[in-house]
Amino acid sequence: MNRRDQTAPSLDEMMAACQVATRTQPTGWELAFTKAALTGVIPPVDRHRAFIDRARKVLGRVSYKDWAIEEVSASIADRHYAFRVRFDAIDHATDEFSVQRGRPWLLTPEMTDAEIVRTALLAILTAEEHEARESFLFDGQPIFAPHFDLPS
Repeated sequence: MNRRDQTAPSLDEMMAACQVATRTQPTGWELAFTKAALTGVIPPVDRHRAFIDRARKVLGRVSYKDWAIEEVSASIADRHYAFRVRFDAIDHATDEFSVQRGRPWLLTPEMTDAEIVRTALLAILTAEEHEARESFLFDGQPIFAPHFDLPS
């Protein structure tokens, strides 16, 4: 019989072979990792942990001026990673030099590295636009100020 005539064993057959080989029935994480090893499918928790690690590495390669990218939250259970930009600038409310932070930006596991980098650029551009709107004056007045409240 050649290889083409043979069918691949089912997952149950492979699990049974593992049980015979180890004389134990895998349970919990051991079961998940055994199935992952046999099927090539990574368990969801590990896939999300890998995404968070990947997001941190990709964002760690981004640089702009003397700004930093800081982690806001990382949740394996909720499948997300959020970051924001941080930089030192004049606070237009107090006229004092202080740490400024942009809004949080959400990343999801489905994003490619290129999409993560483009999101970092968008975070920087948005923060720069915010600063420009605060500094832009017409007849000495900030007519495009970024701070406003919506009417109730």
